[in-house]
Amino acid sequence: MNRFSLTTLFSFATLILTGWVFTAYAASLPPSPITTPQGVLDLMCTFTVYFFYTVMIITVIMVVYASFLYVTAGDDTEKTTKARRTLTYAAVGVAVSLLAVGFPTIIEGLAGGASGQTSLTPHCSILGGQSG
Repeated sequence: MNRFSLTTLFSFATLILTGWVFTAYAASLPPSPITTPQGVLDLMCTFTVYFFYTVMIITVIMVVYASFLYVTAGDDTEKTTKARRTLTYAAVGVAVSLLAVGFPTIIEGLAGGASGQTSLTPHCSILGGQSG
């Protein structure tokens, strides 16, 4: 056999085996937690809470790093500029994470709310809102 047919045969066998693995995996998946529009909001809420805390941790690290750069910069304008840029990125990160926390409420308001009315409180119980 030439090299082309061996490569083709290997690729075909890999596709078949991958298909079997994914089929077996799909058969053992738990049922989807999203069965209602409220399930979509709950999933978005969970994602945004994790996103919020991750960005806040990264922001604290960035502010500490920028502070270190400012303290050690001396007369070096390059380090001062880098520290200022890092603080700007940290501020943008905080703004994006705050928008992410409000995202489920915004989507609910655009969709008309779970009960047909808009709600001004987020559904994330971890953020102090009402769950469910």
